[in-house]
Amino acid sequence: MNALKTSLVELFTALTVFMGKVWQPIIDKINEMGGMEKTIFSIIIGLITGYIGFLIAKFWVKIRHKEKESPASKKDLEEAVKDIQTASSPGVQSLPKELSNILPRRIEEDIIGRHAKLRELRERLAAKKQVLVMNGMGGIGKTTLAAVYINTYYDDYQHILWVDSSGNNYMQNMVGTKGLLENLQIPKGNPIEETYVEVIRQLKALPGINLLIIDNAGNNLAQYKDSLPAPPDWHILVTSRETLDFFDIMELDFLNKEDAIALFERYYKRNVLSQACIETLVEKAGYHTLTLEILAKTAQHARLSEQQINDAITDDRAAGVAIPHRGIKIDRIRSYLSNTFDLSNLSNDEITLLRYLALLPSIDLPYAHIEKLVSEGIESLPKHLSTLSQKGWLIENEAKDTYRLHQIVAEVVRHKKAYQQEFITPLQDRLTQCLSSDEYGNPVDRFIWAPYGRFVLQCLADKNWESLSGLQNNLAIVLRDLGELKAAKSLLEKAVKSAEKTFGEDHSTTAIRYSNLATVLANLGELKAVKSLLEKTLKSNEKTFGEDHPTTAISYSNLALLLEDLGELDQARALLKKAYTVFYNKLGDAHPYTKATKSHLDVLAP
Repeated sequence: MNALKTSLVELFTALTVFMGKVWQPIIDKINEMGGMEKTIFSIIIGLITGYIGFLIAKFWVKIRHKEKESPASKKDLEEAVKDIQTASSPGVQSLPKELSNILPRRIEEDIIGRHAKLRELRERLAAKKQVLVMNGMGGIGKTTLAAVYINTYYDDYQHILWVDSSGNNYMQNMVGTKGLLENLQIPKGNPIEETYVEVIRQLKALPGINLLIIDNAGNNLAQYKDSLPAPPDWHILVTSRETLDFFDIMELDFLNKEDAIALFERYYKRNVLSQACIETLVEKAGYHTLTLEILAKTAQHARLSEQQINDAITDDRAAGVAIPHRGIKIDRIRSYLSNTFDLSNLSNDEITLLRYLALLPSIDLPYAHIEKLVSEGIESLPKHLSTLSQKGWLIENEAKDTYRLHQIVAEVVRHKKAYQQEFITPLQDRLTQCLSSDEYGNPVDRFIWAPYGRFVLQCLADKNWESLSGLQNNLAIVLRDLGELKAAKSLLEKAVKSAEKTFGEDHSTTAIRYSNLATVLANLGELKAVKSLLEKTLKSNEKTFGEDHPTTAISYSNLALLLEDLGELDQARALLKKAYTVFYNKLGDAHPYTKATKSHLDVLAP
């Protein structure tokens, strides 16, 4: 009986192969159809094949019945049909639901703040219009959301295929997907183009509604858009950091503050970190999903203090935690993020631009500001900004004409390669000029550059370059005008120290720094320190310009005003007389300086 069964199966297999050769042109023509026509003709072909199989199965059961001299049961018939169908149609009926060996699946409870996006994915894929690209920055949850989609709607699809397209070589990634060639019974070793064509042909021939996920695709995918399996038989979901032309785009943005905190608290269960610390942390991380998950798990695992978790990225702290969809354990935080944001596929000019932008605040930067600060070191600035936006490195707001480099990406870029002084100089010089009174006469016009100056100096806090003193001085003057006296004092003290080292105490540049610091200290009420600085300023100006120069006369006047406040009236009057004499001789009796000094002398007259 077994020999007969085997013979029948082999016979029908050979018959199927023969019929396949005869029908192949018809089948290929059907595959070119779409919609209802394809469905109807596929059903007809299936019925014919099934009927032939049924006849042979019935014949086999009849023989079996005669040999066993017992009535044929329904089970016998079902077993025969199943055996023969398996042999006759290995390319369709025997295909597993999961065409790839790797098929990430996550439950909906694994996502926070993305439930509306999950529904939107379903609605837009079900509309069967075209390929849907879920676009967004690396690490904000695109892959996770795709895995949740698979799990949520798993039963709605006849076949599901997951292709990891990392490396921007879609054809190679498709053909190299683990388990795909084996499941489709396509031999290995043929030219990749030939194999790809056969894979696509078989995918297009599959009945029912199927799902293809292409994860982490690059712009290379666009050239294959016409070869992809098409709706309505296939729902195709692509995740990508890049803006891919010719496809339907669904933007995935950052979490809002509430959801970001909820995500952090899902993985962090201890009571060491205060709510204020967590709120600061999620803001510092830019509401970036992957970073928040890593930080929360690290804080939980390593029992970190508030200071330790705040410095975790900068310090490249050891993590020792796992991220589910990556399937790996993270060793160190910043090092892992550096691998996530790999610069190797960027041009030298693009990397240079990113390194400059990483020194600026992670805010929406107007194009005009970027052009003013970094265009000197970058050729074709508009082109590179556009390209970096399309590749997912910059966040562009076309309506406002702004660009933003996310703070996590900026952190990674700053640590990819150490900044050298010659690289920084063009940006430093332009920013110093923007903060100068020579650039903008009105102090208010200089205020917009204060955040830039602060951030650059913060990024370069570990550098002891003397060239930074000009930026420190000019930023301090703007901060003084903004009323931020303590911050201005700190910067001017550094600027003074640098000037003394570089130029000496008697140099005019040093004298200006003394005077600027004295003004700030006077506003802070530190009058004794002010007196010392003004005396140094006067000494420097007398040596540089001489006693009868208007600059020196200003120093006489400034010191006199301070001595008046200190109650040293005789010395104050003596200095004012010197100042008045210089102003009168050099500027004339009608000059405002001359008039003001004369009026003050009259007030101090004994």
